[in-house]
Amino acid sequence: MPDFSTLRILIVDDHEIIRHGLVQALTAHGALEISEAHSFHSSISQLASGSFDLIIVDQNLGDGDGIDLSISISLYQPSATTILFTLEEDWNLAQQAQRSQFSAFINKSASLKEIINAIALAATSPQRFAIYSSSMRSERKTLLTPLTATELEILHEIHSGATTAEIALRRRNSEATVKTHLTSIYRKLNVRNRVEAIAEGRRLRLI
Repeated sequence: MPDFSTLRILIVDDHEIIRHGLVQALTAHGALEISEAHSFHSSISQLASGSFDLIIVDQNLGDGDGIDLSISISLYQPSATTILFTLEEDWNLAQQAQRSQFSAFINKSASLKEIINAIALAATSPQRFAIYSSSMRSERKTLLTPLTATELEILHEIHSGATTAEIALRRRNSEATVKTHLTSIYRKLNVRNRVEAIAEGRRLRLI
């Protein structure tokens, strides 16, 4: 469990009771600095003016989409860990959250203990994407792998048949840079080559 007292936390949710519940739970676990935003647009002003280590975002904010907030987060709070907090139980949405650099996908129906544990894991291991949803776990699908947005794009490129040189040209990178990304993809997917990476990507519904 991380030391919540050292974290500057922002909760973005359009339901006051949800915000209040999270504040109480996090405060009970030692959190001292928690800010709240009740809408998509109000959160942007906080992101621009504040400084946060952990940002918990509702998916449906009434005046905007929580995942779209990742653009402002990457601009104003690039080092913050982000969590998508939602009533949705959708693998496509979870995949979209991962591509948008969220560290966790937490369903609001999870128990309070599980929610706090999930937040703690995301805070301590932001590169390990995890899903917390009892019904989605019951589908027995493998959790999404922690590929970065760039790695996911390159995985799609090799799936389309592009060579290393072609990928480098399109991305305006050196071939060495692309090879470094490929090595990382193979390691994270636990595969040895492009063919196996494509097969594993299909199995995980990444492509």
